[in-house]
Amino acid sequence: MQLALGRLERANQDDAAQAAAQFAEALRRYVASLLDTEVELLTAEELSEALVEAGLKRETALSLREILETCESVKYSPLASSPDFLANMATRTRQLLKEVQQCFER
Repeated sequence: MQLALGRLERANQDDAAQAAAQFAEALRRYVASLLDTEVELLTAEELSEALVEAGLKRETALSLREILETCESVKYSPLASSPDFLANMATRTRQLLKEVQQCFER
């Protein structure tokens, strides 16, 4: 997960789509391991709901959903593929993952 976040932070315009896709896959695998399930095939919305059902705050789960959806939009949106935007998204994700870890450590 940390490797994928680092790649996202360092992505430039040319490799933004690949970095975002790899990050989204890593995030899905991470959530799958926490939930002890195969969530890789779930939509971002279904993944978000699974996290809420597992006890994560809805606000945090919705933020993760938005990040996954944004990773998809990087292919089509010049704004979403800017290096600054991706670095900010990685920073926000790091904060959210702390909340996720705290939830699952209980």
